[in-house]
Amino acid sequence: MRDICAMYFARVVFVITVIQGYAFKVVIVVMMVMSRMRQKLRHARNCKYQT
Repeated sequence: MRDICAMYFARVVFVITVIQGYAFKVVIVVMMVMSRMRQKLRHARNCKYQT
């Protein structure tokens, strides 16, 4: 019984760590995309103001 609990706990911890790492990667990607979009918007605005 204790072994099963230990295995279950280890699996839960593993899943949590994997999800945290995945979420961290997703956040980084989203931040990068947002910054790129912001730069593109700023560039487009500058072009509009110039013309």
